Amino acid sequence: MGWERSLKKVEYFGTPETIFLHSRKEWECVEVIGSVVCEAFRRWKDYSPKVQKQIQRMDQYMIMPVFFGSPHYPKPLTFCTDAPLVLFHKENCLLKTGQY
Repeated sequence: MGWERSLKKVEYFGTPETIFLHSRKEWECVEVIGSVVCEAFRRWKDYSPKVQKQIQRMDQYMIMPVFFGSPHYPKPLTFCTDAPLVLFHKENCLLKTGQY
């Protein structure tokens, strides 16, 4: 799922976390979200073990995710049409201080 679809989902549902609390029928109400993407979202729990393993690895190496739309996401990137949905940084990175 790309930037445009992700942005539409977050605009519609509020936060990335709340997207997963809704049903496929509700996801299909969002413009530009097709049935293939909705089917993949419906099966998100299938990916949970792999995701949990990656989260543990990120914790182990102190890697922090910064999601598009979060207060820590660099403001200049929000104006890019192909901005990354997630950035990763180490704890001592300049992103923490707000200096980009």
